[in-house]
Amino acid sequence: MLRRAARRLSSSVKAQRNAAIQKRRDARLKTINTPYVAPSVDARERVGSRGVYLRHSTFEADGACEELTKLLRRWSAHSLVKAVVIEGVQGAFRTGDRASLYRAAAACDAPITQLVDGLLLPGGVGLGGRGFRVCGDGAVFVPPLGAAAVEAGVTLDGGAAFACSRTGNYGRAALVSGLPVRGTALKACGLATHVVTDHALQNLAEELADVADQASDAAAARVAIQAHLDDREQASRALLNEEGEVAAAAFLELGDAAFVDGDVDAILGRLAKLDGDDAAEAAAQLSTHRDRAAALLAL
Repeated sequence: MLRRAARRLSSSVKAQRNAAIQKRRDARLKTINTPYVAPSVDARERVGSRGVYLRHSTFEADGACEELTKLLRRWSAHSLVKAVVIEGVQGAFRTGDRASLYRAAAACDAPITQLVDGLLLPGGVGLGGRGFRVCGDGAVFVPPLGAAAVEAGVTLDGGAAFACSRTGNYGRAALVSGLPVRGTALKACGLATHVVTDHALQNLAEELADVADQASDAAAARVAIQAHLDDREQASRALLNEEGEVAAAAFLELGDAAFVDGDVDAILGRLAKLDGDDAAEAAAQLSTHRDRAAALLAL
């Protein structure tokens, strides 16, 4: 009798064990058959730094803005995180509280470095907080009043307006001329802290992560990162795209000639006296979007 009871108990234990094994197998099979869905915010962790890669789809995804805000706040509170590097598309989130995101970026103790090798949209300017924005010589700022920007629904944003408001003529020209901004003009307008060649930008994320890993804390990392970026900019100076620099010089010349104050009528009057396609295009855009321009210049 005892043997039969033992056999029944053994059979019950085996059945439970087999059921558990089958359950684990089913779970693994479900995982294998489930299609991979890329995270809305692709975060990459290193010992002393964090990286973020932003895609076009990121800015359309529900909750992505809030997710990035939470990440920045968590990293800022983490003493071992000494730097944050943002790569990919630099745009504005379609949904979510962008103001909270920009406040989180500005409050982040770890320096944030944006690497821009394509379009820099107005809403992307605020992602860098108090850190650095490094643009390749092929990067282009999409102006809030430009025809392509208006057609694409590019939103006006405090990030670009704040950055440009501190650089006088050039910042005003970037905000309301409707003309694209390239090359070293990005730095003159307050849209970039450094301008390097696109080639120098390729490995910069890894270089900055290495610099942060070697720093003792976030404050030391900020100093070391700035020194590294200064060196990269100096090395790039003679190699910047010539066509882009010609366009940059022409843009700055127009800023000095026409955007010496924030009065829309006065700017239009000065543009009317200038020759060239850029002056005509700026006048046309400014006339078409007069109210929008006045609101930006009043910020």
